[in-house]
Amino acid sequence: MAVWLRYQFYFLCGILTVLSVYQYCGDEENLDRVFLFCGVLLILNLAIGFLESLSLIRYPLSPYSKYIGYFGYNGVALGDITEHVLNVISTKPTGFNYNPNNFGFVTLLIAPFLFFHKQKAISFIGMAVCTWILVAIGSKAHFIAFLCMLLFLPFYYKNILIRVATVFAIMAVFLVLLALPYIIDLSSVPTLSRMYSSVEHLRLGMSLIISGDIDPTYSTAKRAFTYAFGLKELFDTNGFGVGFGGIEARLTEMDFKIKSFHFFFLQLLVDFGVYFFVIFIVLYFSMIEKLRRLSLRISSERISYYSKSASLSLFVAIPASLAPSGVHYILTYYLIIGFALSILKVGNKYN
Repeated sequence: MAVWLRYQFYFLCGILTVLSVYQYCGDEENLDRVFLFCGVLLILNLAIGFLESLSLIRYPLSPYSKYIGYFGYNGVALGDITEHVLNVISTKPTGFNYNPNNFGFVTLLIAPFLFFHKQKAISFIGMAVCTWILVAIGSKAHFIAFLCMLLFLPFYYKNILIRVATVFAIMAVFLVLLALPYIIDLSSVPTLSRMYSSVEHLRLGMSLIISGDIDPTYSTAKRAFTYAFGLKELFDTNGFGVGFGGIEARLTEMDFKIKSFHFFFLQLLVDFGVYFFVIFIVLYFSMIEKLRRLSLRISSERISYYSKSASLSLFVAIPASLAPSGVHYILTYYLIIGFALSILKVGNKYN
């Protein structure tokens, strides 16, 4: 019941956020206002995270802050961890999002808006900061999501020359990523080394789920066990799902070490069932594609920027949702959904 009520609260807040943004953004002027207001807060979030990654400050509401207890949170007992671990988390940013994985998810949602910005200086600096933050966090899922974002960039350009140039630029980035282990010692940068192991861990996790022979004693195996358990629960319900927050409640009842499902879109499938999930995912990808097409045909440069950024952001959210314990409580995600729906509403007025 506690899990169910918590999910009810988060989804209620999220749905109200989506509806509020959609209702307010009736024209391009109000879209600009919402974008500016949210943009300032999100850039401030990135700036705090960037400074945290340089060990220049520590946001008081971070689990790694020595002041976190004053706000009613336990945080991390800094006195009980080794010096090596302390050195690693001293540069691990959390921003306004408390958890590094949540912050990385939000960073990836913001990244397309920075990349497509018409001011090249803002685009370059913004992407450099996002990349730095993601490396400082060192999440394998974030690394995969970042690569997915790069791969889909060419689809957001109408000009064939720009599209080809983007393909070559992406190839150059991938070549640098492949050569990097031969240039520097990845073991000297633990977070970067962890990110580079993402493909192997993804392959291992898939093989564990398929085989069913899982010994949940290490990180990848724990995730694989969680996903396999969720799919089994879904199968036992004949595809109708285990209910709102049901899989988290089951994991809690089992007293498993990981109480959260850690993959939002798969959790939607397990919780709400195959039938609802198919409807949701069709509508979700339809929104992504409509935004992409709108960005290529609309005459308004501003709306084009908004639509391509929101489209790519919503797409990147899928692989990026592997990292946080859940997405249902991350306000930024609901803001972007509401903003994306508003873009389509305003964009239709140009027809």
